[in-house]
Amino acid sequence: MAVAREEDGDAVAADGTRHAALWREGSITDLGTLGGTQSGLQSSVQWPGLSDDGMVVGISQSAALDPLGEAWSCSAFMAANGHICLGFAWQAGVMTALPTLGGSNGFAAGVNDAGQVIGWAETPVHDPTCNAPQVLQFRAVLWEPKSGRATQLPPLAGDSTSAATAINARGQVVGISGECDVAAGTRRWPSTTGAMWSGSPTRPAATLMPTTCVHSSGPEPMG
Repeated sequence: MAVAREEDGDAVAADGTRHAALWREGSITDLGTLGGTQSGLQSSVQWPGLSDDGMVVGISQSAALDPLGEAWSCSAFMAANGHICLGFAWQAGVMTALPTLGGSNGFAAGVNDAGQVIGWAETPVHDPTCNAPQVLQFRAVLWEPKSGRATQLPPLAGDSTSAATAINARGQVVGISGECDVAAGTRRWPSTTGAMWSGSPTRPAATLMPTTCVHSSGPEPMG
């Protein structure tokens, strides 16, 4: 089971699988999975994924099988089992799947205190820069679960894919941009190019930025 101590993390569920969990005031709450009561599915929180108002974000296997047989980014953190893996937002006892960009899989990486969630998700595009078993292009996403809005954060000019890894209280998002390769989150990153997204909430623009970390005052350059 992945444990969030008024934070976030993992811990072991009753069936021996890994589940996201919330540690609060001395007790652990199993957040479950997006597969409902189906056993053998896993969920996890890999980055600081807890907002001040109790929203936890992470990744979870779902009951549906992946039609393309991709390993996806989740397989770097929990054993792949052929099921679709999605980003989730959990709050007040309810786990909600975050929508993809038309593809099968997604990954939620962080949340700020405004309830804005970032990560990456697949589009329906079969990307020739992907290496097997990855097939579909993926793009960075800014989700706003409270309003139901999902905004694609495009890569730098000339790149096919992007992934968002952090967001601050000002809504500044940083991440990476590059080729698909085997999908972000695995031992091989698809890019060494950092990016920051800013501008209109509906038309964000990527800017070259050598960082994947952002604080309340702005991005922190890589040393």
